[in-house]
Amino acid sequence: VAVYPYGIKTLDVGIQVSYGASRRIVSKTAITDNFVADLQLAAVHPNVGTRAVEKHDKFSVTMGYKTSTNGKYRIHMVKSSPFVTVVYENAAPSITSELMHITHVEAQQVKDSSGVQYIVTLGNFQRWLVYCSDPLGLVWSGNSLTSLAPIRGVVRVAILPAQNFQAAFNSLMPYVKRYATGANVQLQYPSDRVAVLRVEYTTVGEGPLLMLYLPHHQALLVEPNTFAEEN
Repeated sequence: VAVYPYGIKTLDVGIQVSYGASRRIVSKTAITDNFVADLQLAAVHPNVGTRAVEKHDKFSVTMGYKTSTNGKYRIHMVKSSPFVTVVYENAAPSITSELMHITHVEAQQVKDSSGVQYIVTLGNFQRWLVYCSDPLGLVWSGNSLTSLAPIRGVVRVAILPAQNFQAAFNSLMPYVKRYATGANVQLQYPSDRVAVLRVEYTTVGEGPLLMLYLPHHQALLVEPNTFAEEN
């Protein structure tokens, strides 16, 4: 699933995340972002049954998993989110990088954060923000970053730029608590020459919501801060 800026594969064993822009190939006829799994998100205990789509709309799809310990986790794939968001219910998060390998994990102290946050470096020199809302924290061992116990919370990851990655981390952290779970999209034609596309995101959490847009969209944006609480 291409949910800009990430490519995501939801497999029966878990979730693969690719930042394809780091492998972009540009030719005269095409721009291609190849999918290679940079990170995998799943649960410590194995999944049971098959993954299932829990809901979807024009801008999003939610895929759910069940674990052998009667836990659950789901990924909300919403277009234009700078984070990959996985919600855990009585399941222990697991983050791995089978192809790129985790080479360094540095815990970060953030004022007023109720969870834990890290900068994770991979063997391909990518750096990722990793946030877990549960204060228990994650443990780095070998090529895995895992929770020692099941949690009821959210894990969010985001690619960081190669340069000024610490400043980018600091800029993203104020937005980790609120995430989009879907969107209501309305297209209206107030005149023969004008079309208005309105996107109202359904969200969970507190604080401001951060979403992305492409540079050529900026001049067309009106009221770029609309969201509704999920019931």
